[in-house]
Amino acid sequence: MSDVPQEHVPTFPYRLIDIVVMGKTPSLDIFSSPSKKDYEDAKRILEDLGIANLAEKPYTQLGGGERQLALIARALMQKPKALLLDEPTKHLDIRNKVKVLTMVRRLAYEKK
Repeated sequence: MSDVPQEHVPTFPYRLIDIVVMGKTPSLDIFSSPSKKDYEDAKRILEDLGIANLAEKPYTQLGGGERQLALIARALMQKPKALLLDEPTKHLDIRNKVKVLTMVRRLAYEKK
């Protein structure tokens, strides 16, 4: 299971792509690091969410809606069987709300 919190206060200026790849941390061994494929998967997820252009931008400089999409991307990196979403569309404009909810619906049907 993976979760998307309602709020997340950024502390360090990691690049967006690194925040997303951090979603793989639970499946890595103690001395491993993310692979090239992990970064490719993260880029694909960012493209699906429409924020691939922000991949190199510091997470601390993202707006509220962009951060929310980043947290959803990070959760999707885990390829979870279930997503726990606490107000996943908070801070999103209507276009991104539709995009996120459409993606959630698609994921639900793919997992059947």
